[in-house]
Order: sequence, then C-alpha cells, then structure tokens
Amino acid sequence: MLHFLPTTYSSKRLYKLVHAVLTYMGVSTLALAQNPLAPAGKFNAFLATNATLVTNESEGAIALGGNLTVAGNYQVAIKGNATAFTVNGYPIGLVVGGGVILQSGRLQVNSNTYAKIGLCNGSPTTDALKVWYQDGNGLYYDVPPNGAYSTIRITKSTARYDDTPVIQINKNATPSTETTTPICQGNVIDFSSAFATLTKNSARLAQNAERIKLMNGNGQPIASTNLPNQVKIGLYAGTNVWNVTGTDLNRIQNLTYVDSPSADKVLVINVDAAGSYTWNTPSLGGVGGSNAPYILWNFYNTTQLTIGGNSSIEGSLLAPLAAITKGPVQANNQANIEGQVVAQSFAQSGGELHDFPFNADLTQALPVRLTSLTGDAFDKTVQLSWETAWESNSDYFAIERSTDAREFATVGQVQARGESGSRQRYSFVDDQPLWPTGYYRLRIVDKDGSVEYSRILAVSMDHPDPALRLVMNPVTDQRIQVQLHNIPASDLQLINSQGQFVPVELTAVSQDIISLKPLQHLAGGIYFLRYQQGTTIRSLRLLVR
Repeated sequence: MLHFLPTTYSSKRLYKLVHAVLTYMGVSTLALAQNPLAPAGKFNAFLATNATLVTNESEGAIALGGNLTVAGNYQVAIKGNATAFTVNGYPIGLVVGGGVILQSGRLQVNSNTYAKIGLCNGSPTTDALKVWYQDGNGLYYDVPPNGAYSTIRITKSTARYDDTPVIQINKNATPSTETTTPICQGNVIDFSSAFATLTKNSARLAQNAERIKLMNGNGQPIASTNLPNQVKIGLYAGTNVWNVTGTDLNRIQNLTYVDSPSADKVLVINVDAAGSYTWNTPSLGGVGGSNAPYILWNFYNTTQLTIGGNSSIEGSLLAPLAAITKGPVQANNQANIEGQVVAQSFAQSGGELHDFPFNADLTQALPVRLTSLTGDAFDKTVQLSWETAWESNSDYFAIERSTDAREFATVGQVQARGESGSRQRYSFVDDQPLWPTGYYRLRIVDKDGSVEYSRILAVSMDHPDPALRLVMNPVTDQRIQVQLHNIPASDLQLINSQGQFVPVELTAVSQDIISLKPLQHLAGGIYFLRYQQGTTIRSLRLLVR
C-alpha cells in the first residue's frame, strides 16, 4: 500500500470551482515491490513446489515450497554471504516447505547456515527423517560414538548416524540448537503469497514495449524477429526491454553485448515460449558475473523449460509457471547459471548456481497503471477524474472517502476496462461530499483479488447545507453517520417508507459527526432522516442495502 501526505485545497466561496490535481507515475504492483524478484529475497533458487538436486552446487541459499529429492552429491550456500534469510536470528541456507526423499548421495549445507524442513515425519511420498544433533549417542553407529555435539545430520529414520544418503549441516550443534533453531519447522515462508506476486510481476513485465538496440554480426540494426545466428545487443540508459519468441531466441548461436548491463543499463528479456520449451543457450560475449545482477530472463508463459546448449546463462531466470530441468538427464547442459532461479520446480544435474541475485529497480521503466487523479468541487458535488496509461487484468475501481485520511469507506465503484495498452479515462461524481474537507483515494482491484491504492486526494468546499449532510449514502452496515451544523442531534428522526419512526441510539463520532445506530434491524429500502429547523421541517432521503 502506498501512503502519501495529503494536500488540501479549499474554496473561498460557495459553488466556487476547486481543482485538485495529483499527477504521478508508477502506481502498480511493481511500484510496491520495486524489484520484480523481491518476494524471492536473495535465494539463489526460489521454487513454488519441488526440487531434485543431483549435482553440483548452489553458491547461495535455496528455498522450495514442496518436496526435496536428494539424488547425488550437492552443496548449498557455499558462498560466505549466503545468509540473507534468517529465522529467529539464525541464518538459513536451505528451506524445504514439504518433506524430503533421500535417494542417494550427500547434500551439504554450508557457511554456518541451518536448514528448515516442514515435514520430518514422512508421508506416502517422502521419507520419515531423523535429525542427529549428536554423533550417534550410542544408538546406531559404525564408529565409536561419544554422544558429542557435532555437525547436524539428517538421515532416514531407520538409518545410522553416518549412513548415506544424508543432509549434512556443516555447523556444529550445541545443547540448545534443537530448541533455538530446530531443523523440523514448517511455514517459515509463505510460498503461495510469494508466487502469486511473482506470477503477476512476470506477466506485467511481459507487457512492456520493446526498447533495445539489436544488430547483426556486422553491427547493422535488425528487428527482433527472424533473427540471424549472430546477434549483438546495444543498451540505452535506464531499463531496456527485449521481447523475443522462443523460436527466434534459439536461432541465436552467438550473442554479444556491445554495451554491458549495469545498474544504469538494465536488461529485461521477455521470452514468449508458451508450453514446453528447450532453450539452446547461445555462446556469450561482452558479459560476465559482474553484469548478471542487471539481466532478467522472463519466461512468463513457459510451463516446462529445459535448459540445453553448452553455454552459461548470465542473469536471473523468472519462470513462475515452469518446471525447469538442467543437466544431462534432458539436454546435457553442464554450464552455470549466474543469477537466481525462480520457478515452479527445479531439477539440477549439471553445472552450478552462482550467487548474483537480480538487483535492479524497474519502477520507472515499467508501464504505469494510474497516471493522474483530479478532484473538482462544484455546486454541492465533487467530481473525480482519473486516467490510466495501461491496464492488465483490472476488475474495478472502488472510490473510497474519509474524514481524516486514515479510515476510509467505499462510496462508489467504477468498472475497469480490464485489458488496455492505451490511455483510458474515468470519472465519478460524489453527490454527498464531506465538508469542509473530504479525502479520496482509489482502490484498484484486479480480477485475481489483489489490490493497489492511489495517492490520497483532499478536496475542500464551502458548506452547501447549513444543517445536515449524510457521510455515506447508501448505507450498508446498519450504521448511519451524519454531519451536523448548528442543529442539536436530539432533533434527528429516522422514518421508514411507511412513515413509521425507527428508534435510534445517537453517538458522537467527532465534533460534528453523529452516528445513528438503529435499535432494530433495518430492512433494505428507502428511509428518511428528518429534522426541524425553526418552523421548517426538512428531510434527507437515504438508501439502506
């Protein structure tokens, strides 16, 4: 949610036009999480479901929401700074949301980090585990045990201390380790929420217009379709976007960076490869690990991604819908990935993951949703107008109003276009505005239920009615709030459409706002709030839903 200090505009005379304008850029999901991979933290691999690790290693930490299969000799968190994620102050190098299948080999967790496993008791598809904080302790052993605290080992529940397959935490336990940082602990990461955001971020990145300089091997400009086997990339300052199909990407055998990606020249590659796709990675030139944090490969619609070819990948992979396979099982890629892997699942049996997390703020370069919001106070009403430059998956705009810029209530709703790449204009008239000042904001609701908020807009106006104004109409929560001006609250009467008085309880909300709580349930329909001013009887019509 975005929070801004409101700016107040006031009118000096009744019916004077007041124009309040806040124009701004960047209200979108990615404006809230400026790095599109932010939900993945600094994990070298961040997976929604399962992982199969055969060989070789990950320099950074790994987190997965499903089950881990250990099927070879693999090392996690071998780099000394792989400690970005902590639980209760303890660095975690491996997070397994589900259970573990110990097939073969030894998985080592390094750099004085610990592991978290959600399901240690086993299931029909995972092993029941035993966590050893001491070396055998006289139970099962091949070497003379002394029960000393040692490196933590995780074996099958029926195995001995020094058996394999095993997960080995290369950090000596202490007498308090089992209670202060237990291995068997679930729900340390909300993977479902994280991947809902990552999936949306991926889809929205794919909506970006292309902004890239592509050249053939001779340095001549070319289009991004029907690519030759040698391609050179030139970059603009800011964020660069390359939209390429999977077919065209596989035509490239040699990819050379004329300009190196950096914090000032970020590159996003949106790869349109729906369904299953085997990527034959091209040979690279002019780029290395120092550039990797500023390159993002976005496979936004791929569901099965097999990494082939013989070349390394510079940059992070964002494939939130995809099961990624890397290694000799499928395509024999033994090269490294220099960046994060964010995917549904990951099977690695070749190469290494190098710890170069994506590190770019894409807010200013992305298409924006809301580009302006204006408010006009005129003739007892406030008209709100707003524009969008881009929409994707939008459902509706809820117009919210407040007396204090803190507590908001919905006063209207406008249907959104849903999908649009061009400017769209909207408006809403509040015919029961607050005085002297009302605060407005838009709650932007997507079809998936996610919500964004606009800035707060304050509009002030002279009092058009000397006595009474409804705070909200229609009424949806059996509570009626009114603003009073120079009349006592005791003069108010609530009457139904049959002319019958409805008893109410009066409560002061603020100096001039009164809450009327009906002492009986109000059926939906028309009601009247009546008061007498001198010899004149006045009434306001209200709708109860």
